[in-house]
Amino acid sequence: MTSAQITSSESRVPAWVEKPWVQGTAAGLLTLVPVRKYPRWLRQTIMWVPAVGVTTVLVTPRIWEAMAEAGRNAAEEQGTEQGPGVEEQDAAEQEQMNDPDSAREDITTPDEPEDLNPLPTAPRVAARWGIGLAMGAAMYGYMRLALWADSAVEDKLRDIGVSRPRIVLAVLGGATSGGLAWVQERHAHTTGHLRSPAPDSPASS
Repeated sequence: MTSAQITSSESRVPAWVEKPWVQGTAAGLLTLVPVRKYPRWLRQTIMWVPAVGVTTVLVTPRIWEAMAEAGRNAAEEQGTEQGPGVEEQDAAEQEQMNDPDSAREDITTPDEPEDLNPLPTAPRVAARWGIGLAMGAAMYGYMRLALWADSAVEDKLRDIGVSRPRIVLAVLGGATSGGLAWVQERHAHTTGHLRSPAPDSPASS
């Protein structure tokens, strides 16, 4: 099974949702509705949910450990797929042949156990909460600024004589979102092509 198949099997999002034209159309339709017409509870949800989510992630040790473990597993899987080069294998074998004692020591000498889960201390907990609250406040401010900017840009377009500013914003927002999705899709295709080599061909044998 290739890495692309693994990624597609693990993803629960339908493939058509990630299409650039779907992303652009959805962004354009959502932009047609002015933020000032959102109910108050929706505006508060848009501002508070991301802030609380960021803070929760940063102050929860188990989430940190899960993210670190996922990163290590991804690095190991990538290293396993790529494999060591032929020159590196030859150099390692030659080094072991020239110095068998060091190879024996590498095999027989166990590594010292590392403390992967150190006990939390007061400074560490305080630092974690400080970073989490700061990032949560920054996220809240960013979302609040984004909601304010929507109305401010609409009013500015109307002041300079644009008769239908929401349509202009919808077209710009849809084009931007679709363009970013297209760039991300191209990058994913390029990365998948590089990381999942094709099977052995007669030319390579």
